[in-house]
Amino acid sequence: LVNGKPVLQRVTVPEGLTWWQTGRLLEAEGLLRFEDFRAAVTDPAFLRHYGIPFATAEGFLMPDTYLLKPPDAPAAPDAAETAEAVAARKVRARAVAGRMIDNFWRKTAALWPDAGDRQGVAARPPAAKLKNWVTLASIVEKETGIPAERARVAGVYANRLGRGMLLQADPTVIYGLGPGFDGNLRRVHLDDAANPYNTYQRPGLPPGPICSFGAAALAAAIRPEQHGFLYFVARTDGGEHQFSATLQEHNRAVRDYLRQRRAGSKRGTP
Repeated sequence: LVNGKPVLQRVTVPEGLTWWQTGRLLEAEGLLRFEDFRAAVTDPAFLRHYGIPFATAEGFLMPDTYLLKPPDAPAAPDAAETAEAVAARKVRARAVAGRMIDNFWRKTAALWPDAGDRQGVAARPPAAKLKNWVTLASIVEKETGIPAERARVAGVYANRLGRGMLLQADPTVIYGLGPGFDGNLRRVHLDDAANPYNTYQRPGLPPGPICSFGAAALAAAIRPEQHGFLYFVARTDGGEHQFSATLQEHNRAVRDYLRQRRAGSKRGTP
């Protein structure tokens, strides 16, 4: 009361969320309205201001625990809102998104190549390299949660890109399906060339990042592990991956994984 400090609300945004999942999380915490957040992170002027070379702020909403000032009063029904209240909540959504993006630039500043030679100037890589690195980092974030594998996964995709191979990354296809994806990735999805994020059908990296990622995933994307692997598949659900240099080795690893899944399913059946 003496200092006039506002009460702050703690909210944790984990790695791997899409921008719309982040917006829903912030809305569920009572901090803003989803539609205001959507308007902010897709606004071209807002994106230019923060140096984001994509159509949304996807990938730049830094995962972290934030202390945020909640709204002064519960949101009123749209019909009952004054023009001032509408403007205030839109400003609040932009401020929250902007804080997350500022946090992204601050936490990644030391990771960009030659960042130490900039004499305190905020590190901002060239747009072309930035696009490649943040997009690859988002794929790495979705493909593995094991710290020791991040650089190796990034190396697989770097090798595939270098050879002109399709990335064939399931998480990119899922992202292109949007918020309505039901969790079941089907063959029809993999065959859909109209999906701009379908790396089974379209060469190169997808149009942009597919989630928010941590600094470790970005470090892996910037400096991938040097190796000869071109494929990887899970050894167990949610566990480590088996990396292979040839399609023959990969197919054998896939068969082993499927055999383990079937065996586990039988053991779990009453």
